[in-house]
Amino acid sequence: MKICVLMQEIQSLGGVQRVVTTMLNRLVELEKCEVYILAPEYGKSEVLYPVKKEIHCVNDFTLRKKANFLQRAIKKVNSETAFLEKINAVDICDKLYFSESMLKRYVKFLTDNRITCIVGAGAYYSILAAKIAKRTNIKCIAWMHSTYESYFETPKHGTYGLRSVFLRYAPFMNHFFVLTKKDKEIFSKKVSTLKTEIEVLYNPLTLDVNRISKLNSKSILFVGRLSIEHKGIDRLIPIMRRVLSWDPDVKLEVVGDGGDKQYLIQEIKRNHLENSIKLVGLSNNVTEYYQNASVLLVTSRYEGFGLVITEALAHGVPVVSFNAYGPDEIIRNCKDGFLVTQDHIDEYADKVISLLSDIEMRNSMSKNARERALDFSLDTIMKQFIKVLE
Repeated sequence: MKICVLMQEIQSLGGVQRVVTTMLNRLVELEKCEVYILAPEYGKSEVLYPVKKEIHCVNDFTLRKKANFLQRAIKKVNSETAFLEKINAVDICDKLYFSESMLKRYVKFLTDNRITCIVGAGAYYSILAAKIAKRTNIKCIAWMHSTYESYFETPKHGTYGLRSVFLRYAPFMNHFFVLTKKDKEIFSKKVSTLKTEIEVLYNPLTLDVNRISKLNSKSILFVGRLSIEHKGIDRLIPIMRRVLSWDPDVKLEVVGDGGDKQYLIQEIKRNHLENSIKLVGLSNNVTEYYQNASVLLVTSRYEGFGLVITEALAHGVPVVSFNAYGPDEIIRNCKDGFLVTQDHIDEYADKVISLLSDIEMRNSMSKNARERALDFSLDTIMKQFIKVLE
């Protein structure tokens, strides 16, 4: 068995990168197989999630031809307006994003290496995998890591404006994974050209949990990419201001990095919160922060799944999250965490306060959280994944 995963990045901080590398590392432990990962920019930065020697990582820019100025300009406008889709220019869109020369190079690489199964991680790479599958006898697995809305209805997303192209090649996707039951419902309605059953494949736990939190500190935690549009880090400031008005000794640790880091630094200074909010940056040992936290904050405006939620639950840390597709399938409201209506900042802060002020509630939710985390064990998820590869 020879498998090739096509994905956007492998060396950046993110749930997709952590899930894919963890599952592939376990795959080569469990099965006699050879694995390739094709990803742009591989080898140009620090490896945050190491892979085993049996996994071959290849910079796929060697298979691409850099787009010219006009092509880049058209793509940029299309990603903001979806104008090619609106004028029904599916053929133009198809050729613009997936050139014939690029496809030939991918097909040659995959056939030369005798790949038997291609996995497209995300909507764009699932289209690419399906186009290759159409020309070859290679099995194609489409693996969605976010919602239909974020892929095809969110301007500036890389696949905004590619819905029609996705529909064109969906029939060549032999297996189709989504992250939640809600995603399955929506993709089933929206992608009418699929010829296979949509399966829910949860993200597995990717951390080894050797010690749970004692829940006895006034430390709360945020883990994730520092992004306003996606992760809602702008909400951390008003939440903390309300929590601190209740108890000025509460501390927030922020683990992660991202494009909106400077915004967060400026807002911390402007609100004089330097002694209350600590920016940790990237960490290869995030488990130590879970072990010292009493509550995890999830402030995302949308979320494909929410890997940090299952990690927190496994450490016995209750979670407060704004309601979104992923979190509402993981968190059992009022049992192992709280789900709060989007943009209800005061209610959110009050849930954090209620947890910090009630040790019995924290302990009860912690017990429930650890039980819930068992549903997302790596071995459980791998059985389902391996079944479709064979």
